[in-house]
Amino acid sequence: MGLINWLMHRTLRNHAEEIAKQIGKEYSEVKLKAQGVAETELLRTVANNILNISRWQDKEKANKFINLYCDTIEGLAYYIGLNVGVMKGNSVGRCLQFIEYLDIALKQNGFKLQSPEQKTARLKHFGLIQKHEIEADHKIILTTGQPNTEKTEDVDENHVNKEYLPESLANINKLLSIRSGNVLELLDAKVEVLTLMHKTDEAVQTCNHILEIDSRHANAYIALATIYQMKAAGEGKDYATIIVELLQKLEKIEPEKVSYYVLAGALEDKGDVDEALRIYQKAILQEQNNDNSSFLESIYSSIAKILTKQKKYPEAIAAYTTAIEYSIKEFGDDSFCFETYAFMRALYALMGDFRNTNEMEGKFSAAEKLHTKKSPAFHDEKLASMYKSLNKLGVQERATTSKFYDLVLLELKIQNQNQDIWNTEVEKVIDSVLADVEYDKDTRAIEKMRLINRIRTK
Repeated sequence: MGLINWLMHRTLRNHAEEIAKQIGKEYSEVKLKAQGVAETELLRTVANNILNISRWQDKEKANKFINLYCDTIEGLAYYIGLNVGVMKGNSVGRCLQFIEYLDIALKQNGFKLQSPEQKTARLKHFGLIQKHEIEADHKIILTTGQPNTEKTEDVDENHVNKEYLPESLANINKLLSIRSGNVLELLDAKVEVLTLMHKTDEAVQTCNHILEIDSRHANAYIALATIYQMKAAGEGKDYATIIVELLQKLEKIEPEKVSYYVLAGALEDKGDVDEALRIYQKAILQEQNNDNSSFLESIYSSIAKILTKQKKYPEAIAAYTTAIEYSIKEFGDDSFCFETYAFMRALYALMGDFRNTNEMEGKFSAAEKLHTKKSPAFHDEKLASMYKSLNKLGVQERATTSKFYDLVLLELKIQNQNQDIWNTEVEKVIDSVLADVEYDKDTRAIEKMRLINRIRTK
């Protein structure tokens, strides 16, 4: 998981916390003034205070909104969250990540958790899920459906539908021009949109404008650090010194918002490895509190590489070993650890420990093979080969093709780790491999439905 992705998650979390805080404050004030009023009426008043619903010219739309979104606090929060700033047009995955953060933030602001059934109904209403399972602890495990938009192909590395970004930017500029709403919040949203549109110079200018208004505005420092990470990757220039200065200023203002992982990496790029090691220890504590195995693996790997350069080989091996533990915790096996095993193999060889060198060689080979078998390309190629074999068997040989379908079904189960295997990705695989089979259009459609029905009834 890259640094930009980490900061994207931090942005989602901050956006969720701001919305929950705003709703919590408004709800408390309304409830204090209107004791004994029904919950739905309280929520309608809160919604009106935040969104000025009573001023909407389309009264039918206003009434529909109230009926749809003001029955629960989550309905109102989800609507505001998913229709403000950069959240509009995001992929299903990003929206679900944001909603998880929003649920946590609402709980922290004193709101009672909704039931799994209520959450499922709400997410279905927003077009965010097709299926779900409910575990004993009432955590909903989501199988995502298609985004609730017509066009989804223009998606960038942060899974944002870019079609909506110019519209979002225009709306934000319009609100800024008439001074409608919180100016700093609007400018924050503008920075996010400009960043996602890769208009980094304009985003930097907007951040500087924010800091002219409020030099202690934490989000501006976070955004600038993100932007300079992007510029460093895209331009091949070294912005490490700037990133370090930004995050050190942020640490003095709101230390809990500092990404110590990013700060340590910038210090390492700058060449200050001793300070980087010290900050990586802070990053470990920060990510342990977030239970973030992915970044803990990366942090320990980064520490190990510094220690290797310092020729502290036993300490480097210990750090790599911890990185492997976190990788296994996240992925369930060591299929993503083959490079780490290769590094450890080299370290043991430098130390003259050939027994452990050979052991790492074995683990490297096994992990690399497992990683290959789990890759989508491997399974897509295998399925394509199966369908070509099906074509050779002939459509009429039902007894033979029936057994063949079982083989395909088994492969799909392996590919989807024996979970509920029916999802849109499976259908895409079926479409792609059937396209290579020498069927006419009607026969291909029949064979597709035959396989789909067989999979669904298993």
